[in-house]
Amino acid sequence: MTAAAGFGTWEVGDEGWNRRSAAERTAAIHAALAAGITHFDTAPVYGDGAAERLLGLAVAGCRGGVALATKCGLSHTPGGKPRIDLSRAAVLRDCEASLARLGTDRLDLYLVHWPDPAVSFRETASALRDLSRQGLIGGIGLCNYRFAELRRAAEALGELASVQYMYNLCTRGVETEILPWCLANGVPLTAYSPLDQGV
Repeated sequence: MTAAAGFGTWEVGDEGWNRRSAAERTAAIHAALAAGITHFDTAPVYGDGAAERLLGLAVAGCRGGVALATKCGLSHTPGGKPRIDLSRAAVLRDCEASLARLGTDRLDLYLVHWPDPAVSFRETASALRDLSRQGLIGGIGLCNYRFAELRRAAEALGELASVQYMYNLCTRGVETEILPWCLANGVPLTAYSPLDQGV
């Protein structure tokens, strides 16, 4: 599941972000596959499902050779504002919808996109473990958790496959506590925006 390099699809989900056509975005995924990339990261909120749909179609012919990572808990309201919901019902609903959009029967890595202060993480963890027992997801990961939250959530889960944070030459806050904790506990860290969106 762990790869040295991966392909993030934040920009893939929204044609307005980079003014690229769906064909060009698909070609970028195919170029990544040809270059040996096997880890693809996406989320329902990227283009409100568009990234998952496009990625699913792009890797349909080689699904066995790629690891698909997506996320739960974050969506947009009809007005476009972010909404976080990590209730049991939301986690199960998000997983089912992602599986359908990606055209697969299993997610290799399923990450909690952002913490939800309104829901006990034990409720979220219970839903994630149930999805794992059903074989619908492989590893469970966390994104964007503050260090104290990360430790509590990892304890509630019992096993943590991956964490994901913004990490690049300009944004290096994870080096203080989170990265040392990951190294000490054998938890892989995935950097998002590693090129700081082109900076």
